[in-house]
Amino acid sequence: MNSGILKYQPGQGKGQPKLKTKLFSRIPSAAILTAEEQELLKAALEARDEWIETSTKFEYVHEEMLVDYYTYRLKACESRYAYFIKLVKEKGLSHYL
Repeated sequence: MNSGILKYQPGQGKGQPKLKTKLFSRIPSAAILTAEEQELLKAALEARDEWIETSTKFEYVHEEMLVDYYTYRLKACESRYAYFIKLVKEKGLSHYL
């Protein structure tokens, strides 16, 4: 799916808006960041996604043992994400998240 920006450019097509296609990426190209920095950002995004997924699954659990399991897993995911956020901030890369 392409993300596009609708931008009006006067004098083209009698007032018809022109669609400029622009794809966005969360992590910039290798020319800007080192491999270590890219890997750190990727790990942080994966940890966040895992935390969100676990939180969603926790909402639908009814069995007592599964509630306990997801409670511990949710706390572990939260701690892992907090750790990666700390590393990302120390490297000064928080604006990429």
